[in-house]
Amino acid sequence: MDGFSICFGFFSNDKTKLRVFFYNEKKYNYNEICQRSDKDMLYNRKIVIIGAGHVGIHCAVALSFQNICDEIVLIDRDMVKAKSQAMDLADSVCFLPSAPIIRTGGYQDCKDADIIVISAGVPRLPGQTRLDTLGASVECIKDVVEKLNQIDINGIIITITNPADIIADYVRKGTG
Repeated sequence: MDGFSICFGFFSNDKTKLRVFFYNEKKYNYNEICQRSDKDMLYNRKIVIIGAGHVGIHCAVALSFQNICDEIVLIDRDMVKAKSQAMDLADSVCFLPSAPIIRTGGYQDCKDADIIVISAGVPRLPGQTRLDTLGASVECIKDVVEKLNQIDINGIIITITNPADIIADYVRKGTG
């Protein structure tokens, strides 16, 4: 066998999640793996979700339960809300066989993210169409695009803010 990986997760007394990886029969802790730059090493599959509202959290839940990533970072202009959502989600997935690390962060986390999901926006009010939310959604997204433009991003940007096609085009043009 050329290489193999096994992940063990367990909790210490202070409920901090620890991970140990084995690669080619050598033991690494989680931080060592994330800091490695070797092409043949394991890497951290990181997804950043901008917008910790209903849609952003549903996205994070789906990613967590499907074992799609190793780390989910939530960014929201209301950091107390983002932190509460991150702690609730981390509690709900802590006993999964390979639960991702879920935490809050800042736009600097987008630099090494594989995928950036933009779900920031405004909720629709009763009777509103998705197009009715365009003005308010663009105002939310302007700030996000400005902050993303200050970072060298290597990952994929996915927008799920309504109206989806117009916002996606706005983000594409705004981020180059």
